[in-house]
Amino acid sequence: NELIKDALMMARTECKKRRIVVKTIFREVPDVYVDTNSISQAFLNILLNAIEAIDMNGEIQIETFESQWVNASGQQVEGVKVLVQDSGKGIPQDILDEIYDPFFTTKHQNVGLGLSLVLKTIREHEGLIDVISNDAGLTSFILHLPRQGIIEGRREEALSLSVK
Repeated sequence: NELIKDALMMARTECKKRRIVVKTIFREVPDVYVDTNSISQAFLNILLNAIEAIDMNGEIQIETFESQWVNASGQQVEGVKVLVQDSGKGIPQDILDEIYDPFFTTKHQNVGLGLSLVLKTIREHEGLIDVISNDAGLTSFILHLPRQGIIEGRREEALSLSVK
C-alpha cells in the first residue's frame, strides 16, 4: 500500500484541480517481492490514466486484496490484487485489445507508452493485468502481483503492501 500511497501523493495536485475524489480500501495483504521503482511507475501510470479519463468531478477507487489465480503455466499463485477503478469516459470495446500496444493513444499530447510499460512491468513480475470497461464510463484495471516474483535474476526488495 505504501507504493500506491506514494503514487497518490504525486498525483494529488491534479486530483484537486479536477475535483476528483480518491477512495482507498487497503486491506491486510501478504508481502510481495517487487522492483519498487518499476512497480511505483506502473501504479503511477495507471493512476494518471484514471485521472486523465475524468474531465472534472469524478471518482477513483483503489483497493487491495489478498489474491489467488492460475498463471500461464497452469500453476496456482498467491499474491496481491490491486483494483483501480475510475468514473471517467470508459474505453470503447473496439480498442480494448490495443491499449497495451506501444505508441497507441487516444490522447493528443501523449505518446502512448504508459500502459505498454505497465504491462511489461507486471509481466516481469510474473503477474497479470486485466481491464474491464464500458462506454458508460467505468473502467477497472486489476493488477495481480505474486508473493514471490523473479525479475531477471535481480535481488528484489520485500515490500509489504499492507497497512499494519
